[in-house]
Amino acid sequence: MLVEVLRTLGLTGAAVPRILSERAALFRSRLADEPDQAAAIARACGGLPLAIRIAGARLSGRQGWSLRVLGERLADESRRLSELQVGDLGVRATFDLSVRLLEPEAARTFRLLGLLGTPESPGWVAGALLGRPDGDDALEELVDASLAQHAGPGPDGLPRYRLHGLLRQYAHEEALAAPDAEQDAAIGRLLATWLDLAERAAARLPASLLTPLSGDAPRRPLDPAVAERLTADPMAWFDTERRGLLDAVAVAAEYGRAAHAWELAIAMVPYFDQRSLYEDWRTAHEQALRAVRAGGDRRGEAVLLRTLGQVYVYQDEYDEALAAIERSRTLCRALDDARGAALADVGLATLHRILGRAGRALDLYRGALPVLAAGEDRHIEAQIRGSIAVILLSQGRLEEAGEWLATALTRARESADPHREARVLSQVAALHLRRADAPGARARLEEAPAVFEELGDDRCAAYALLDLARCHLGADASAADATLDRALESFRRSGNRRGQAALLMLGEVRMAEGDATTAGMYLREPAGMWHEPPSRSSPRTPCCPCGWSTT
Repeated sequence: MLVEVLRTLGLTGAAVPRILSERAALFRSRLADEPDQAAAIARACGGLPLAIRIAGARLSGRQGWSLRVLGERLADESRRLSELQVGDLGVRATFDLSVRLLEPEAARTFRLLGLLGTPESPGWVAGALLGRPDGDDALEELVDASLAQHAGPGPDGLPRYRLHGLLRQYAHEEALAAPDAEQDAAIGRLLATWLDLAERAAARLPASLLTPLSGDAPRRPLDPAVAERLTADPMAWFDTERRGLLDAVAVAAEYGRAAHAWELAIAMVPYFDQRSLYEDWRTAHEQALRAVRAGGDRRGEAVLLRTLGQVYVYQDEYDEALAAIERSRTLCRALDDARGAALADVGLATLHRILGRAGRALDLYRGALPVLAAGEDRHIEAQIRGSIAVILLSQGRLEEAGEWLATALTRARESADPHREARVLSQVAALHLRRADAPGARARLEEAPAVFEELGDDRCAAYALLDLARCHLGADASAADATLDRALESFRRSGNRRGQAALLMLGEVRMAEGDATTAGMYLREPAGMWHEPPSRSSPRTPCCPCGWSTT
């Protein structure tokens, strides 16, 4: 069974007999009693033959130890390297020798990589840590010395690097032993580079009320050609660097760099929003919030609370959302930040709209509009006007809604934002539906899902498809059926529980076709969804900063 454990770790061929030495025999004989613990030990050793050999040797010399004892000792990363030592044979001593043979700059690179929380990094990280334009030569020396591995190219085609778990722990210990000034300077350069790249990528995503607001944290731009190549496909970049960015927020908070912590968290919001990554969003914001409160950064707190409030809305935590956004507004007013207070009012308006307080929502939207329309953010004005129109539609005030939507569409086109234009056209389609003009609604909805899908926005694509299916109902059952299938798939990809609406409509279509059995299946599934406790990562409410209505 030890052979199978090793093979699951990718160790085959000549490596296996070397690991299965006579000292590991006892390790093997205990597998039948504790197979899970054996696998845990192998994982803690990271599949390194030397580490597994030492683990077996420690067990063979300690008759009273169960595998669980060693597994628990190895589970503690802070003592793992010390545990992997038998006599003169030790993992740490082997690493020490390898590092001593490096050129000084490569050794420094290896040590500084230990400051990172993530096992895999893009190549530019080495240059940022060293304070050089690049550090490719140092990274390649680490690869040649088997202290790092190539992790394959990223979507940009540029190389990425990975440190083995035990090597990463060793590098981390070495980094912490370096002078504080060296650590702090390296971390500062790294965070400044992450922030510059994150803002470049976010600027290429659809704009919304949650678009990042720049702060005063330092930025460190890469060579323009490199930065352009990295962020040319912003969603692919964020997908690839998601773990590294989250770790960067944690590192910023740990080193007391509150400005970098909150600005990095905010820079990721458009990505989190489009991918419906609510847990990541929440985690990053809560880490940054602790940092800004510890550092007395009231502006950072205000911005974080406003966008954190939106996560609470998505996750049906309305009391928390109200408290967070109201606190954000209070802080903005104390800071004489009229724009920030107006954005908080828009967030509160959305919340009141969800809770059925249409009058209060309208007052807040209308109060915020002059402040936000005074700037150059035409997409924000379009969004607010569309949200006002949605409320007016729900109240049957169709002519007024039409006037607001006409201006919203003009502003959306002025912003040259296809996402916002598609969203307003979807709202115009809702107006046509209220006027019993299904052909007019279809004409405006035919292109919207394709725009959202091309931008990777499954949530908005799903709602647009749901609206398009409504246009087909009663006119073309097969088209309605196919469109609802697409909507349901988009809802599932985005983790949005409003897929139940698509299921109900599918049930109605199948019932109209006389297929009672299939209709019953679709109609039963939503009932289970309603009674299932809502997950924090799977919201029931469809309301979002884009303005999709719950009515």
